Amino acid sequence: MFISIETSLLSWSVLFRNARIMELSQLVKQFKRIAPLALAESWDNVGLLVQPPGKLVIKKVLLTNDFTEPVMQEALEANVNMVLTYHPLIFSGLKRITMDDWKTEIVSTCLRNNIAVYSPHTTWDSFRGGASDWLLDAFKKIGYAESYPLKPSSSEDCKITFIAGNKPRELQSPTSGVEGEGAHFEVNSDSTQLKCRKVDAFPAISAALRTGFQVSNVEEPDASNATGGGRWCTLKNPISLKTAVHCVKEHLHLEHVRVAKAVGKQGTEETVSRVGVCCGSGASTLPKGKLDVFVTGEMSHHDVLDAIHTGTHVILCDHSNTERGFLEKAKQMLEAVAEDVEFAISVRDADPLVIV
Repeated sequence: MFISIETSLLSWSVLFRNARIMELSQLVKQFKRIAPLALAESWDNVGLLVQPPGKLVIKKVLLTNDFTEPVMQEALEANVNMVLTYHPLIFSGLKRITMDDWKTEIVSTCLRNNIAVYSPHTTWDSFRGGASDWLLDAFKKIGYAESYPLKPSSSEDCKITFIAGNKPRELQSPTSGVEGEGAHFEVNSDSTQLKCRKVDAFPAISAALRTGFQVSNVEEPDASNATGGGRWCTLKNPISLKTAVHCVKEHLHLEHVRVAKAVGKQGTEETVSRVGVCCGSGASTLPKGKLDVFVTGEMSHHDVLDAIHTGTHVILCDHSNTERGFLEKAKQMLEAVAEDVEFAISVRDADPLVIV
């Protein structure tokens, strides 16, 4: 049972005083501009998850990594209008909303108290400047030139230029058979350019050739600016595994992490230069044998064995420890695009696992 407190605690009232207003729909648009929902993994459930009825003005937003019962109580005490939770509160379909399950009780409490719920999850992992880049900042002091997604997003634009000898009205034919809602033409007097998702490039070219167009150029997206899950880079100077572990612990403010050393690379003189990171559970993004060290929250026992047998050291930090620290950076981003709203980070959100 959650207790709604009309008057905010003193610390919260100071934090949120003089806040102006913004409608829910306007704020959601700003969230999507920072991290478009198209960047989410296909299995994910992102965006606006709980919308109370009627017009909702957002004055106060609470940021959290996990929307738990303690965070719900904190939201009520702070009298917020919205909770932005990195992990979706609702992941699979709900058959009933009752008070005998902690998740549906939170949904019911939010609706009763006019609190909206939004989750960005893997969109934050994917966009440039997001959670993956923040996690890779563990090696910022060591230095690296460029970083790349471990799992590039399929929504990256691929620009295909055709030689156009036809009238503009005839230039729609190359789009036939092209899958993906992102395909569209830009027409000028000399050429026609098709912008489409990278994964749709081949059917787009094939369709164009079938209708008599000549392809003059295919421009791939800049890999160094590409979006997608995880990040990897080559350090400017090789470091020891011990130093890599220190960098991770310092960045995440952790006293302990778990380390699995690569088979055949357990000597004290071994160094690493190609590092990869993935927020949360990152086994699906790990390329076999291409990284010296991989940092993520959690992996299964067998995934760890596969990694160390293909030459990759593994550093595990527990799931949400590789995500929660990004909330501070996210808060700054949100404040820049929504000056009428006050944002605060939950003080009751924490990883459920502790080492004792």
